Amino acid sequence: MENKSSQYITAIMLAASKLKGKTYIKLSEKPESIGYIDITRKVLKDFNVDVKKDKHSYIIENPELKSPKNYIVEGDWSNAAFFYGANLLGSKIKISNLDKNSLQKDREIVEICQKIKKCKEENKELKIDISQIPDLCPIVAILLTSLDKTSYIINGERLRLKESDRLESTSKMLNDLGANCQILGDGLKISGKISGGVVDSFNDHRIVMAASIGSLLAKEDIIIKNYKAVNKSYPSFFKTFEKLGGRIKYLGA
Repeated sequence: MENKSSQYITAIMLAASKLKGKTYIKLSEKPESIGYIDITRKVLKDFNVDVKKDKHSYIIENPELKSPKNYIVEGDWSNAAFFYGANLLGSKIKISNLDKNSLQKDREIVEICQKIKKCKEENKELKIDISQIPDLCPIVAILLTSLDKTSYIINGERLRLKESDRLESTSKMLNDLGANCQILGDGLKISGKISGGVVDSFNDHRIVMAASIGSLLAKEDIIIKNYKAVNKSYPSFFKTFEKLGGRIKYLGA
């Protein structure tokens, strides 16, 4: 199969765990977002199914699913990333129940925040490679507007295959909020500051959350159209946002 999305690969793995005999998943190239594939392999291993790797292929042979009875589900680094971003912008939020050694690639938000903080102190160009962490693009883009220099998000080809075309939707979000963002090939060139404005969520939950955190930088209100898109991954996001001190007004409510 062609390398399009790790979700296709992990879905086949999960389905194959119920099949008899041997299942081969052969890829034409090294997959992106490989962290999600590794997470699926680990979870299946915890349920007694061994997914072997051979270069760009995966093999499942005679699986026998067995429940481990008690199972602890890791905290979600992807959603926690927005609050790490808030802390970079001056908030003081205690974030718990996360494994720093997790296979979840989005744990890299910690390192990215450190890079941005360091970049504020040094006169260096900053480029963030987003190829293995496409879900972080919207919040990273917001955080990069806190710099007094031009910065870049690179290797974002897969961003076009998410809930929205995240190269387009992230660029539009930043521009609508007063910053400057250009699409350069499969990446973004970011400069300028957020001031406030009206944002279309493009029905993308991560655009909603990123724009909300952007309010920490804005001097004026931020209005988010179709904010309920956040329900896909974090239905209680705005309740958490308010609990942490954020102010929200539901227009028309």
